[in-house]
Amino acid sequence: FFNVGELCNIEPMYQYSLAWYVNLFNHAIEHADPSDELDQRLDNLIDFFTYSLYKNICRSLFEKDKLLFSFMLTIKVLQHEGKVDPAEWFFFMTGGTAIGESAPNPAEGKGWLDTKQWHLLCRLAKLPAFTGIEEHLRNNQTSWQLFCETSGRWSGNEGLPSPWNASLSPLQQMLVLRCSLPGKVVSTVQEFIRLQLGEQFLHPPQVTLEACFEDSTCTRPLIFILSAGSDPLSRLVEFTDAARQRVDTISLGQGQGPAAEALIRKCRKAGTWVLLQNCHLAKSWMPTLARIVEALSVETSRPEFRMWLTS
Repeated sequence: FFNVGELCNIEPMYQYSLAWYVNLFNHAIEHADPSDELDQRLDNLIDFFTYSLYKNICRSLFEKDKLLFSFMLTIKVLQHEGKVDPAEWFFFMTGGTAIGESAPNPAEGKGWLDTKQWHLLCRLAKLPAFTGIEEHLRNNQTSWQLFCETSGRWSGNEGLPSPWNASLSPLQQMLVLRCSLPGKVVSTVQEFIRLQLGEQFLHPPQVTLEACFEDSTCTRPLIFILSAGSDPLSRLVEFTDAARQRVDTISLGQGQGPAAEALIRKCRKAGTWVLLQNCHLAKSWMPTLARIVEALSVETSRPEFRMWLTS
C-alpha cells in the first residue's frame, strides 16, 4: 500500500484510499486458487494479489508511468525479501555522491566511455560489492570497450566482463549499466522486471469497460481521463445495450449543476446509470459532486446504479 501511496510524488492525481486497497485484497482472498497447504495458499494469495494490484493501478496511470510502477513494485517485493541493499538502491536513484577527485579517465578521447560515466563508475567502486571495478576497467580496457560498444542485448548476467558477470546480482549489474551505458537503463529495467516478477508485469492489460464495471459498485464512480478529441460515449452506449441497462447523460457546464444533481438522484433510486460529461467545465460544482459521492451508500442506492464521469 505504501508503494502505491508514493505514486502521488509522480502525479498528484495518483491517489488511492486504504478502503479501496482493502477491498482489492479481500477480492484476492475470495478469488485466489485455494489450497489445503498453508504455504501454497499464501503463495497463491501473494501471486494473485500482486498481479491484481498491478492491473488495477495500471488502469489509472498514464502510459509513460506504467513501466515505472512495475519497477517500483519489483523493488518493493525484493526489499521485503531482503534482497536490495539500501546503499545500492540509493546509488541507482541518485548516482551517488561525489567525494574527492576521481582518477583520470583511461578511455578519455576514445569514444566508448565519457568522463561523466567514468566518474560515476569511480563512485560506484566505493560500494563493497564493486570494490576495484574502476581498476579492473583500467587494466582490461579491451573487454570493457567491447561491453560498452556491443551491450545492446543485455540479459541476466551476460555481457559484463569477467568476473563481474558472475559475481553481481541482476540489480547490481543494473548499477554498472547505469554508469557505463545510461542509454540502456530502460531496456535493462524491463529485463530486470521480467526476471524478477515475470513477463506479464511488462504488458498492462487493455482497459475495457467490462473490466472497469466488474470492479465498480453503486457507491464508487468510474472516471474517464480523456485526451483531446476522444469520446467514450459511443462505447458506453454499446456496453449499456449489452448489459441491458439504461444510461442518462448530461454535459456539464455553466448552470448545469442542479440538473445533474437531480439526474443523479433519479438514477440512484431507479438503479440506472448516469454519465456526467466534461467535469472540467464545471470546476465550481466539483465540491458539490464530491459531497454527493461521499454521501452515496448501499442503503440509499440501488445496487445496479453506476455513475460515470469524464474529464
